[in-house]
Amino acid sequence: MASRSKAKVVDTFATLHATRLHARAPRYSTRTDTPEEKSESKPSGAPERKPGIQAGRTVMPTTYEIVCYSCGYGFVIRGRAKTTQCPKCGARLGLTDETITGAYTEELITAGRVHLKPTAILEGGKITANDVVLEGTVKSGFVHAYKTLELAKRAKIPEDLFEARSLRIGPGAKFAFNKKLNLRNLELQGELHADVTADGMVSIHAGGFFKGTLEAEHLSVEEGGGLRGDISVRSAATETETVKPESGDATPGETPPKDKTPTSLQDAPPVIRPL
Repeated sequence: MASRSKAKVVDTFATLHATRLHARAPRYSTRTDTPEEKSESKPSGAPERKPGIQAGRTVMPTTYEIVCYSCGYGFVIRGRAKTTQCPKCGARLGLTDETITGAYTEELITAGRVHLKPTAILEGGKITANDVVLEGTVKSGFVHAYKTLELAKRAKIPEDLFEARSLRIGPGAKFAFNKKLNLRNLELQGELHADVTADGMVSIHAGGFFKGTLEAEHLSVEEGGGLRGDISVRSAATETETVKPESGDATPGETPPKDKTPTSLQDAPPVIRPL
């Protein structure tokens, strides 16, 4: 007698539960995008990434101009350090920045920056630095700035107690010096009365004013700045300039006599042009 197979019983609750789980599950596709579809899906303007190692932007270290306080040689270093060595004389130079807030009577040497606050009083000490910012008072001693000396509004310093390669007068400050100042650069945001010779740039900003004798190679005066006195702006090209006449007996650099009045084109003096 043939055997009969047992019928399978299907649970209605289990079937509905399985159907719901299948609907909630994420669906995955084995379909791959064509190159055309990949190019269309890429955002417009996005940079194309090349294969290989991707390097970020390189930041170069800050450069600092240093003047050796042993030999006066100027050079440039990259990055901030506490010490360096002069490439010319080999001296070891400190690069620390110092701040003075009270009475000071010692000697301070650095190729960095020294800031004398409004409460600072220099009494017999000597300060040597690349840059010096003076807001306080110098009663005695000496201040030597190998690069720039900045005088603020409330600063007080006798003219024989400082030496600087460049001078900056801060906003609202007023100074008058009887000695002649031989500078590289002069920057005025305040007022200065002096006799100045500068072989670099003289900049008079808005609110700045100069009075006295000024001899410089370059002069810049902004709107709102002013100057009054004997002003001479010269350059090396002007000093060595020579002229050559096209014809006549005049020598280079010499103009014909002015007492002769030309009566015709033939009697007119020769035209002189610079080289």
